[in-house]
Amino acid sequence: MAHIDPRLECMMEDSTDPSDTFPFLMKVREHFDAQDIPGLTISSKLGNIYACRATSEAIEKLRTDKRVISTEASR
Repeated sequence: MAHIDPRLECMMEDSTDPSDTFPFLMKVREHFDAQDIPGLTISSKLGNIYACRATSEAIEKLRTDKRVISTEASR
């Protein structure tokens, strides 16, 4: 189970619009294809770190994705 940054969780809880997207960094174990997760957009990648934006629903799917190690809300 991936670690979801508490700051990112707070941003999601504060949102009232399900179409809102949230910026964050994601560390993965292996190659990751954004097409696997609807609502997730990858803007850049450096090694196994991805800069992303995603809906709350997509972030919840990442929580149980075995390829994802952790997320960190963008500052």
